[in-house]
Amino acid sequence: MVKKERSRLRDFNNALSVVVLVLGLYITLMPFLPNMQFWVKKTIHAYPQLVEQNLPEKPKDEEVIPSENTLVIPGIGMQELVHESSSAAALSKGVWRRPHTSDPTKDGNTVLVGHRFTYAKPQGVFYHLDKVKNGDTIVLYWQGKKYSYKVERTFVVPSDRVEIEAPTDEPVLTLYTCTPLWNPKDRLVIQAKSAEAQE
Repeated sequence: MVKKERSRLRDFNNALSVVVLVLGLYITLMPFLPNMQFWVKKTIHAYPQLVEQNLPEKPKDEEVIPSENTLVIPGIGMQELVHESSSAAALSKGVWRRPHTSDPTKDGNTVLVGHRFTYAKPQGVFYHLDKVKNGDTIVLYWQGKKYSYKVERTFVVPSDRVEIEAPTDEPVLTLYTCTPLWNPKDRLVIQAKSAEAQE
């Protein structure tokens, strides 16, 4: 009887050890999974055509404009809807335009924010924001029109530096997210100027 009890206890301990090991591996490796997927997409095949997927047929040589406000960063293969809300709860849906900031139809600072990483869906829409480089193009489709921007600055600031959301006299697009991945105490900021204003 004692041997059976010991055998059951040993089996239970072994099963529990496996569960703890698998859970530990999941928690440790999950934040790196988007990085691995990004590398595989970049090295094995090109990204699918952005914006044009899942949209109705269009005449040849005519550009497709999404019907919803959409942020596209071709350099990192990103295409995400931009959510409008007065509440930060919109961050749980993906990219959120800060309500007190401008929008592309006006001159000023349009500020878009998103999570870097979460275990919930959508998993950190701005996970790869650190791969955006100066000179990269960012496109914002807004209210049926296309607005193109060129990245001018990428930098990191403490989380209390609210001046990154300050109004500007010219059309600017500011994107930010938490950084670094494991200890998100700062903000990774991308600032881009209107391509039309630069011409």
